[in-house]
Amino acid sequence: MKIYTTGEKSARQASYQVHICPGRHLEGQELASEFVNHKNEPVEITVEFRYGVAEVSDAVGKYMLKHGFAAKSKLIIRDPLIA
Repeated sequence: MKIYTTGEKSARQASYQVHICPGRHLEGQELASEFVNHKNEPVEITVEFRYGVAEVSDAVGKYMLKHGFAAKSKLIIRDPLIA
C-alpha cells in the first residue's frame, strides 16, 4: 500500500522516518502478526518515506491512515514563486 506524509516539510525531504508501535497502542485488541514478535510482545516499526511517499503493508498502512500518521493521497504544495 502506498501512503503519503501529512506535512509539507516532510514531503520535500529525501528521507523521513516515522516510528510506530501499533502493538502497544492497540493493546487488548486483535493485532496483525507483524505488530508483535514471537513472544506476543509489541514491536516498533520504522516507516521510511522518500520524498513524501512510503510503500508499506496493508496492516501498517491502514493503522497509519486511521490514526492520522499518513494520508491516502499526495499533499499538494503550492509553489510560492508561482502564486
